[in-house]
Amino acid sequence: MKNIITLIVIIIIIASMVMMNKKQQTNSTHHWEDQTVFQINREEPRAHYFLFESEELALTKETDRSKYFQSLNGQWKFHFAKDPSQKAEGFEQIDHDVSRWENIMVPGHW
Repeated sequence: MKNIITLIVIIIIIASMVMMNKKQQTNSTHHWEDQTVFQINREEPRAHYFLFESEELALTKETDRSKYFQSLNGQWKFHFAKDPSQKAEGFEQIDHDVSRWENIMVPGHW
């Protein structure tokens, strides 16, 4: 009798563990909750280089003096989404309306 009760308890524990594991697997419907996802839309790593118009200018290592340099510092439009479901759809389109977005200074902290 004692062996039967022990066996029943073990079966109940195993069954509850299996059910909990299935529930955890079905709750992970979003990629940001999936622990196996390490990157999305990431380009392959590559070497960094900068083009100068002359060897003399390249030896100075002052990239901002080159005609190929473009600073990204300045005022940028910024949209903060509290979670991915609130992201701005179609923001990559040239004609997307960003008039309601905040302005931030780059570089800076938001």
